[in-house]
Parts: sequence; structure tokens; C-alpha cells
Amino acid sequence: MKKLKMLLGLALLLLVPGLSHAEGITDTLTGMQPVLDHVYQQMLPLCAKLIDVAQGIAGFAALWYIGSRVWKQIAQAEPIEFYPLIRPFALGIAIGLFQTLVIPVMNGVLQPVVAVTNGMMKDSNSAIT
Repeated sequence: MKKLKMLLGLALLLLVPGLSHAEGITDTLTGMQPVLDHVYQQMLPLCAKLIDVAQGIAGFAALWYIGSRVWKQIAQAEPIEFYPLIRPFALGIAIGLFQTLVIPVMNGVLQPVVAVTNGMMKDSNSAIT
């Protein structure tokens, strides 16, 4: 009985390296891009409420800042200077349109980089195989 256990153990030790080859795994590995795309597609709807709250807070803050600057200039009987107010106004618009304008523009600008790195990854995979 003891010899049988030793023989089975020895056979198992000899067969394990033969079963643990990683050949063919390169066909299934496609990099992190599909995983990141999947996470992006899942997380954007989940973050919608958080984005809405941030848009509300940022819009109120931008409006408050612009209002206080205009109120200060009116109270001091000065002409209203619109040039210093362009930046907070533009930031308020960018924050308000974040989900519909900013994220798609960033994706559009960065998509060529993703395509090029994906092509580089395919070339490196073919060199490895």
C-alpha cells in the first residue's frame, strides 16, 4: 500500500509539469484594453448620480463667484469687467456639460492613442508567438 502511494505520488509529480504548460494562452490574452473598456462602460452609469451632485455644487459655486464679483463691482460703482469672469464661466459650462461634452471629447482625442497602442500590442504578440 505504501509503495502504491509512492508510485502514485511520483507519477503525479511527473505529470504536473506536463499539464501546466502555458501554450495557447497568448490567443486568449488581449491586454488590458477590453477590461478597461468594460469597467468604463459599467462605471459611467453608476457614477451618474455623483456627477450630477458635483455639477450642482460646481454650478452653484461658479454662479456664486461670478455674482459676488459682479456685486462687488456694482457696489463700488465700477464698470463690470467681463474678461476676468470668462474663466469661471467657461469652467461652469464645462462642469455642467461634463457627461455630455467633456468625456466624449476626451475619448475622441485619446482614441487614436488607444488604437496605436493596440496595434503595437498585436505586433508584439505576433513577435512572441
